[in-house]
Amino acid sequence: MNKTILVVDDEASIQLAIKTVFEDTYNVIMVSNTVNANRELKNNVIDLLMLDYSLPGKNGLDYLKELKQKQQNLPVVFMTAYGTEKIVSDISKLKNVYYLSKLFDVDELVKLVNEILGEHQVELKKINPSAVTLSERERKVLNDIIGYIKERFTQKITCRDIAVHFQMKEAEIKSIFILQTGKTIQEYINTYRMLIGKHLLKSTNQSIEQISKRIGFKSKDTFHRLFIKHFNQTPGKLRIKK
Repeated sequence: MNKTILVVDDEASIQLAIKTVFEDTYNVIMVSNTVNANRELKNNVIDLLMLDYSLPGKNGLDYLKELKQKQQNLPVVFMTAYGTEKIVSDISKLKNVYYLSKLFDVDELVKLVNEILGEHQVELKKINPSAVTLSERERKVLNDIIGYIKERFTQKITCRDIAVHFQMKEAEIKSIFILQTGKTIQEYINTYRMLIGKHLLKSTNQSIEQISKRIGFKSKDTFHRLFIKHFNQTPGKLRIKK
């Protein structure tokens, strides 16, 4: 029987990304607030909680501290784009909590979740040092860039476009972005497109060519090549499995 992940996050794009990555391997339950999280924890056997810091009402860290008084052994991946030293310090004092920057690399997230839910125990908390060292200004810039990309991911976006939009130097944008995400801007765009493409393949009857154009690729061949690179199978093979 597949293990169950409960995701508590009110950002639709993050919910979609996590569900798309893990739904073939685990049962994934999505909620957007702590009230619904408590309901799911009461009614289901949850093997892993993925919790965002910024939530409506009570923030994720306060909720986590209360939850750990009742369920110390529940593994938790705590996600935030605001990884201040105090937040990381507070998390490090809690049992079975693993920190991950919300601007995560997909491979990093998959590896962490598989380690937590697999046969091998994770020995060290996963701390992304770059998330701690970013200044408030840099964190805001990074979040704004991510938002800009997600709003326009179907279009051609270059670092120059972003630099002009935010009135910044290209070199500074590249430095902030790659230090935090581990990807270039184009790699991040392609990864996000692949997640959306995978979701559309499984949830719609649109042709592969229609989906490739819908997510911003002029060529179906480019979509096909990148899909294999990201998911180790062709779009057609995934569709047969759905």
